[in-house]
Amino acid sequence: MENSPLIASFEFHREIEQEKEDELRLAFLRKVVATEEALQENLYRLGLDTYFILVSQALERYTPKKEN
Repeated sequence: MENSPLIASFEFHREIEQEKEDELRLAFLRKVVATEEALQENLYRLGLDTYFILVSQALERYTPKKEN
């Protein structure tokens, strides 16, 4: 029984350390998700930009030119 306060203290500090690790893991996962969302948004925008460039090139190429 003499060691029970020491064991309780150890377990308490171990729980605190575990909570800190969990918070760090959660923060890391949030960064990963935010990065993935940003990448998806950039890919979407890049896709739209590419689409509009191709459409404008096609319009330039296939639109009849006025001859003066």
